[in-house]
Amino acid sequence: DELGVDAEAVQVQVAAEVELKLRQLVQDAAKFMRRGRRQRLSTRDVDLALKVRGWQAMHGFGAGEAQNYRFLQDQTVYFLEDEDVDLRKILEERENVLLPKKVPLKPTFGIHWLAVDGVQPTIAENPHIYEPRLTDPKTATATAGRDDPKKSGAAGAGGIAKHMLSRELQIYYDKVVFAVVDSALGNRGAAEAVYASLAVDPGLQQLMPYLSKFIFDQVNRSLCNLSLLSSAMRLTRCILINPNLDKELYLHQMMPPILTCIVHRKLCSSPFMDHWSLRSFSARLIPLVYSQYGETYKDIRPRVTRTLRDALLSKDRPMTTQYGAIVGLAAMGPLTVQSVLLPVMRKLFNRFNRVMLEATSVLRRVEAQHCIGALQAAFGTYLRACSSPVLAKAILLEEHVKPARAVLSASGEASLPWTPPNSHMALFL
Repeated sequence: DELGVDAEAVQVQVAAEVELKLRQLVQDAAKFMRRGRRQRLSTRDVDLALKVRGWQAMHGFGAGEAQNYRFLQDQTVYFLEDEDVDLRKILEERENVLLPKKVPLKPTFGIHWLAVDGVQPTIAENPHIYEPRLTDPKTATATAGRDDPKKSGAAGAGGIAKHMLSRELQIYYDKVVFAVVDSALGNRGAAEAVYASLAVDPGLQQLMPYLSKFIFDQVNRSLCNLSLLSSAMRLTRCILINPNLDKELYLHQMMPPILTCIVHRKLCSSPFMDHWSLRSFSARLIPLVYSQYGETYKDIRPRVTRTLRDALLSKDRPMTTQYGAIVGLAAMGPLTVQSVLLPVMRKLFNRFNRVMLEATSVLRRVEAQHCIGALQAAFGTYLRACSSPVLAKAILLEEHVKPARAVLSASGEASLPWTPPNSHMALFL
């Protein structure tokens, strides 16, 4: 009245506004109740209705049972009385309340496999990742024992073994294949980056079965494509020198292409093309294999030596194959040269020199010249090894001096630059 405002009119306006707000609040809360498939309105519905309207939410809580309040003496304060819990009673009845046998638990540590050969095992400690079933080998699904689980050994006993690739690895594999093929066509820019990545990248273990199969297939299908064979061997070398990749399970697919590029009779469309460099490059890959897995597989070195020796001593093999056998045996070290090449080296020198003198074909003379050069290089590396006092005690024996003198006389002065002046072999020769 003092302000000149009619109190009754204000009350009517305020009551109408409050009634409107209450109706809106109850209607919104009822919507949440019906959406929740309930028949009773709860305080949670009211709070959600307030939040939707942008109004200030109410503070409080609801309870299904009546709450007991306790009066605090000397103060006009009431508070909810908490129930006292007897820990002894809980420990006595721990079987009913599913408590561990020892309370409290001591901190412990455990170990488990995060991944085995690049594949995460499905155990409780590892998170479960749903991966759709893929059927295209290029999109990275390899299934072991698909035809007959009983014939697949351990994979059949435990079910079907899958090998999945992520989308990133699928794209990486496509880039590798494109770069290798493109490099064979003369575009080496992208290939150099791919080779550099393959030599050091630690996250390519899951690509190993696909890379090894790609190398195997490319060598078998492109025996007359020198550029593609060279790119495949460079890819093989990058895989072998990568210390982060485990190549043990894929040696059966990697060794045949290497030996094929060493001793196959024809590796290019024209015999005058430089297939000699490919044979020498492939021969240098053999020490990379047995240096890593020679201790695990004792038969790698003898089997490779036997293959190269048979290719060298067989009379029906062409000189291109014999050249590959010579550079392959030379790459395996001085002991292999001493045991395999040295006893027959004089005979080989005489044979190739006779071809140089008697052959009328320019191609045969060129092949004989390369074989003579490979023999001289092999004998020279053997002489270099004999110059070391440590190695000389192991490989320079009395029974090897006579064959070495015979080889030196057959090779002529071309072997003298390989002989160090202060070596034990120089004194014998």
